[in-house]
Amino acid sequence: MNITLTPEAERLIQEKLKSGQYQTADEVIVEGLQLLEQRDQHYKVWLEEITRQVEVSLQQLLKQTDTKSIPKTPEELGWSPGFFEKTAGKWQGEPLTRGEQGEYEQRLWELL
Repeated sequence: MNITLTPEAERLIQEKLKSGQYQTADEVIVEGLQLLEQRDQHYKVWLEEITRQVEVSLQQLLKQTDTKSIPKTPEELGWSPGFFEKTAGKWQGEPLTRGEQGEYEQRLWELL
């Protein structure tokens, strides 16, 4: 395999050879490829762990959301059993609607 290196890559290899750590350019390149493989493996492990943590967090959020979306009964909210039926009656029939209110100042003058 023939590889064309950039001037920067050639300079880096020459510096490593001059340092005495490596005997040949092949040793420098092999070491670089091994480090690249280690980095890729660490990234893969990190990504799997982050994915797992996100899934756990999402499950916890969904559980919280599910319990919040379930309407509570008056008893669960602290009212005594039958409180609303005894005090205001239990509304049955057509839905309650609120009529047009008008502007605040207009309503105020009508009350006076």
